[in-house]
Amino acid sequence: MQAVVLAAGTGRRLMPLTATIPKALLPIANRPLLDYVISSLKQESIREIIVVSGHLGSKIKNYLAASRKYNNVKINCIRAHKYSAGPLYSLLASEKLINDDFLLVPADLILRHRIISKLIQSHTQTGTVSISISELTPEICQRTCVAYCKGPGSRDVTVLQFLEPEMIREKNKNSVKTILGTALGVVVCPREIFEYIRIAARNGSSRVIDALNRYIADRRKARYIRAGKKDYWFDVDTVQTVLEANNFVLKNAMVDEGAGRFYAADARSRYESKPISDYDILGTTVLGPTIIGKGCVIGEKSRIGPYVSIQDDCVIGRRVTCRNAIFLSGSRIGDNSAIENAVVLGQETIIPVKLSHEISPSSR
Repeated sequence: MQAVVLAAGTGRRLMPLTATIPKALLPIANRPLLDYVISSLKQESIREIIVVSGHLGSKIKNYLAASRKYNNVKINCIRAHKYSAGPLYSLLASEKLINDDFLLVPADLILRHRIISKLIQSHTQTGTVSISISELTPEICQRTCVAYCKGPGSRDVTVLQFLEPEMIREKNKNSVKTILGTALGVVVCPREIFEYIRIAARNGSSRVIDALNRYIADRRKARYIRAGKKDYWFDVDTVQTVLEANNFVLKNAMVDEGAGRFYAADARSRYESKPISDYDILGTTVLGPTIIGKGCVIGEKSRIGPYVSIQDDCVIGRRVTCRNAIFLSGSRIGDNSAIENAVVLGQETIIPVKLSHEISPSSR
């Protein structure tokens, strides 16, 4: 089965981070979001992937071309010229490359690969659109919708329609089962969906979910798979969810060995007054889970972690305290700074984030 990965969006909710970095390449534990998606597809033996780019698309294309991780996967990186009109047009750009039914995956997901095989199995057995609903989604994601379903609560239930939360009517709550989850996660689509995409576009829609609703209304063929916590997926769409995803990946040791020269797994990993790999760390404490990239310098008497990701070539001053934060490549923080619940971009830009909860689920 082919897979289409939508990586064209501008990431408006993530500005100013996405002004210079495509959303799909934002680092989670020093690893681009796109890498999590492609790795999950590879683990389920998906060997043909179409990546649809748009905003800063040349950076995505160059990243894929330079990566050695994908040598055994055929990846076509194409540009959606009308990507700014919405994801519907990004998906439409892939039509000529699609041979049969296909997986549709947004590039801003953290997902466990097993959910892909469950979706494909459901699609093979029923011949329907198959969509995943993750139990982690309502806890982590801000943008949610409701899937109206019938049935007594089976893990594989017929979908009637997808609606935004504000469209729920009180009178429907007792007559129709509702499932709260992100509007568009991982979907197995029939190739015929492109007919409905064109209809939706002609009617002024920019959303893939509107095409899916038209398909469901016409064909009455859609199912959802309600995954457990071990088969999670969740999307990364705001600065808040960037930090939450970073926490989740670090906590569950989903760290790529090539993403950093140093990784402290938990709070017991303490390093004081001694050098670590190729870092200049003097009298500094590093508390896990924390990951540090190449060529970083950390000043004396600083306290780093927990839940910190530092990309390459960052400089952190003396007596800095830092927890629950991401430092993008080349960032600089002066002496006596306190960084918490923030993403650091460059020399001075700090984006504070108010978190709604702690990340607690474990995938292990």
